[in-house]
Amino acid sequence: MPTVTELFGWSGLDYLLSPQQRLFWGHLLIAFLIAQIYLHYNRQPGSVVFDKRLWWHPSARLDYAYFVVSAIIKLAILYPLLINAGSVTRWLLEIYSQVFGYQEKIYIGQYWLLSAYSLSLFLVGDFSRYCLHRCMHRIPLLWAFHKIHHSAEVLTPFTFYRVHPLENLLFGLRYALSAGLVTSLFLYFFGSGLQVLQILGVNIFVFLAHLLGDNLRHSPIALAYPGWLEKVFISPAQHQLHHRVDGNRCNYGGVLAIWDRAFASLALSSSDKGLPFGLAAARGYASITQLLLTPFREIYRSCRIRPGLLLLLIVIGIPGNIAHADTTKLTLGRDLFFDPDLSLGRNQSCSSCHDPNTAFTDLRQNRVAAAASTGSDGISIGKRNTPSAGYSGLTPAFHFDNGSGEYIGGQFLDGRAVNLQAQAGEPILNPLEMAMPDKASVIQRIKQNPRYLKDFRAIFGESVFSDNNQAFLALTEAIAEFEQSDFFAPFDSKYDRYLRGEYELSASEELGMSLFFSNNNSNCSSCHLLKTEGMEGETFSGYEFHNIGVPVNKLLSPNGHAEDTVDHGLLENPAIDDAAQDGKFKVPGLRNVAITPPYMHNGVFRKLSTVLGFYDSYNNPQRLMNPETGQAWEKPEVAATVNLSDLKAKKLSDRKIEALVSFLELLTDKRYEALLERGQ
Repeated sequence: MPTVTELFGWSGLDYLLSPQQRLFWGHLLIAFLIAQIYLHYNRQPGSVVFDKRLWWHPSARLDYAYFVVSAIIKLAILYPLLINAGSVTRWLLEIYSQVFGYQEKIYIGQYWLLSAYSLSLFLVGDFSRYCLHRCMHRIPLLWAFHKIHHSAEVLTPFTFYRVHPLENLLFGLRYALSAGLVTSLFLYFFGSGLQVLQILGVNIFVFLAHLLGDNLRHSPIALAYPGWLEKVFISPAQHQLHHRVDGNRCNYGGVLAIWDRAFASLALSSSDKGLPFGLAAARGYASITQLLLTPFREIYRSCRIRPGLLLLLIVIGIPGNIAHADTTKLTLGRDLFFDPDLSLGRNQSCSSCHDPNTAFTDLRQNRVAAAASTGSDGISIGKRNTPSAGYSGLTPAFHFDNGSGEYIGGQFLDGRAVNLQAQAGEPILNPLEMAMPDKASVIQRIKQNPRYLKDFRAIFGESVFSDNNQAFLALTEAIAEFEQSDFFAPFDSKYDRYLRGEYELSASEELGMSLFFSNNNSNCSSCHLLKTEGMEGETFSGYEFHNIGVPVNKLLSPNGHAEDTVDHGLLENPAIDDAAQDGKFKVPGLRNVAITPPYMHNGVFRKLSTVLGFYDSYNNPQRLMNPETGQAWEKPEVAATVNLSDLKAKKLSDRKIEALVSFLELLTDKRYEALLERGQ
């Protein structure tokens, strides 16, 4: 069973210590200070905030007791049932891709993107909250459950939590759908790397609402705004009017009053007649048992709304059942792969740098022109170009091949991770990437998610959290399982369809294929071929390590690497101390290569034609200039071990280079073909 610490995150103090909670001490302090200013300005004694008649009122005491019971119900029953925003996001992205195809990503600048995303989350979330809250009042079945919130006869911060569990489920579903909708649309049109502008871990617009006294809504402080402002923002006094005996037909808004104004349900605080809080007929709400069961008793007595209960339970239950019915190691790995909570800033997931929309690479523009990825802190830049995670599950484990005398396989460009599982954990702990300080911190994040607690124990055993190392291995095993799925390796490109007789090559593609596989021409296949020519399931890499004389990418220097800093490649693998391996990098697969610039281990080249021209420069005396810089090719980063024998080939004409590019475009997965058409 989960411990209290695992469930609450901070030994049961999550409500006080987490800025995501209404009872966070910082939010309460802001509310207290605003209350004191308000009372002083209105010449009222500040001691009213501590009035015993308020805090020890029977209704308030019921709020305290119900708060504890409700928290237990949420953690033990509700959270495992709720669908999360991440699941909705992935579901919607799959629908967009199937119906509309892959969208060319729009670049509007990181600051504007994050601002638009944060504002959209706030607006859509606030509007959906208004809609559901209005329904809770206007639909008799839902009102039966929402009544328990309005049965409070005094208002304290704990009244916020006087909500029936079924209403909690509905509002949880509302949040998942609204946040998932916004996030999926932004990912579809703008790509990964989304972050929310935050203060203390809270959406900046929500935090600003706290500065307006939002937390005084459930309090004795009738803080009103000027009339013009109450037409834009719901004041605490307006929400208190909503809690009056006659007030539950107005002011349904959360933060913004514009929704109430648009749908004619707005009432200004000046119309408050000072009637008591609560229900006109408040019997049946005097104990925890009554708060939980009275709605069902009302429904049972009412033939008119009784049939709706079954429909309500179905509406609440279906999404959760869909989301969790197929929980396996693979689906757990999928959730972890897309989960930004595994980064220090809760803003970066594995998919941020291995975006499924861009063939599992990172095309986000940054100060190094996407030559390397930006870390969770928004400042740090990696040392190397992010390789695609597509087809990575087919890479052999790192080993030395006695037959060829070469090191082969492994993950990362220097093979330092022996397999996918070993690779999956490194970015999470890398200070330049997801930046979590240690495994214990990662597992603590896992334990804060009740659904993960349940799934980890179901898949890896009840004792999985007895040791942080064991739990971390389980996490990486799940991610590796997902990365080995067909989602990463569909083998459905035009080349694959050609092998199955489903696609006819153009003249340029056919010439490019002949050149690629010809040992007498380009010699590409000596390094970029795993199987025999024409076999299905080819990844186009032998996974050996070679030095092809790639020059330094000076764009990476501002990251703190001096211009003369050398990346020693395979020699930087902790398992290697052979100087003959200096400057060698693992040969990448060529699947989706046409849509995943920049190229080489350091992203020094922007175009495939430049890469092919660079190879040709070793054999063609006329190929003297880098077409991207208009200058001579730079010297190799590590000159001593350049593999001149495998680089030897016949010189290529521009026409042959164009044909090779045409062939490489054939290796693009079907779902990314639209990117080729748009010139990506």
